[in-house]
Amino acid sequence: MNIIKRIITAVTFLTIIPLPNNGVIQPKEFGKSMAYFPLVGLLIGALLIGAQMVLIKIFSPLTTTVLLIAFWSCLTGFLHLEGFVDAIDGFSASSNKERILDVMKDHHCGAKGVVAIVFLIIVKIVLLSDIPAYLLTPALVLTPAVSRWVMVAASLCPHASNETGLGKTFVENSGSTEVVIASIILMIAGLSLLRIQFIVLMIPVLILVLLFLSYVIRKINGVTGDILGAMNELIEAACLGTFVLLR
Repeated sequence: MNIIKRIITAVTFLTIIPLPNNGVIQPKEFGKSMAYFPLVGLLIGALLIGAQMVLIKIFSPLTTTVLLIAFWSCLTGFLHLEGFVDAIDGFSASSNKERILDVMKDHHCGAKGVVAIVFLIIVKIVLLSDIPAYLLTPALVLTPAVSRWVMVAASLCPHASNETGLGKTFVENSGSTEVVIASIILMIAGLSLLRIQFIVLMIPVLILVLLFLSYVIRKINGVTGDILGAMNELIEAACLGTFVLLR
């Protein structure tokens, strides 16, 4: 029963899908639900495939891609895009740890954050439209799953000392068990859809994750909810780019 509850918690946090979740969720359950983040990613991917199949019958390929990216963002309630913007604003504002964290807590968008998010969306549209048809289904399914797995793996890092948001609750209450479960889910899906090419997909992802986390930890000594959201967006773009190269 706990597994079902944790899956529901993960779905309701990562998406706007309304599911019944009775009772107050304990902080521990937030962390434990991270084990099923890749499963939610697979659900998002399935919905994207359904949307793509409908949209392509009505619109041109380019319009379909634009609407698909819009649906993708709406489906997650713009949660990770917000973290991406906050992270860009924070790291571009100062090299001082406290100042970076203060700026990230301010939910007003700065000019650099706005430019970055516009650039990110354009990159996603271009990359998604360039993925060959035979790789489109694996790309739509695995990209959200891989990016959510990365969030789980990054939760093993220490949290930034003055982080007070929901991200701290997730990071503090998750551990290696959640990473193992999330990894098993992702490996089963990835190897089923791509076989050995899944390993090729993961190589640039892991390199980018290590580089990004080393930079973040050097700057603010840990991760925050905004950092996890920013990582999700960067990894989605990296996955789409890798699928383009897999042609």
